[in-house]
Amino acid sequence: MVEVYNAAAAYIGPRVGAQSSAPERLRAYIEAHIEYIGEHLTQMVALAEIGLNMRIADGRPPLAGLTDQPALDPLIRLLRRGQEANEFRNFDARVVAITIRRAIDGTSRLLMGNPDLDVDHYTRELVTLF
Repeated sequence: MVEVYNAAAAYIGPRVGAQSSAPERLRAYIEAHIEYIGEHLTQMVALAEIGLNMRIADGRPPLAGLTDQPALDPLIRLLRRGQEANEFRNFDARVVAITIRRAIDGTSRLLMGNPDLDVDHYTRELVTLF
């Protein structure tokens, strides 16, 4: 799991970091995540299955997915910086970050169930939505 997360970060981070404005960084964040998922679909589905089925002693999953706070923090910071720069309107950055992550996280299952999905169209719609 760590190897997949590290590889994803190495793929996504530079793409996001190369952008100069918050809207461009958010676009790159969404595009790079979905590209990575599409290129590593088997790994991403396996990762989701492991995360969803692992349990700690009290029966709770130790990894609730990419909507855990540590995974949300960089996206929340991106959104807040955009708000501070007046590039984004005022909104609850945590709620929007969770919504974005859920849309991205659902991509692997969506692709598994719909192999003919137009991923470019899906990505463009998410970018436009957010």
